[in-house]
Amino acid sequence: MYWRFERKHGEEEAVRRIQNIFGNEYPEKGMAFALGTHSRYPASWLLIGVLRLDRISQLSLF
Repeated sequence: MYWRFERKHGEEEAVRRIQNIFGNEYPEKGMAFALGTHSRYPASWLLIGVLRLDRISQLSLF
């Protein structure tokens, strides 16, 4: 994400956008971390990804 934003908008704007996304947007909507281990270091957990959890109201069945 950083490299794509930095290439398109420059370093300062890339940092500002990422801070906004992970500091404001995701926490407001809900977020979860995807974690996993590496076979070489099974006791160490790695951050694989960050998931945004948009709240969805149940749709009507009718």
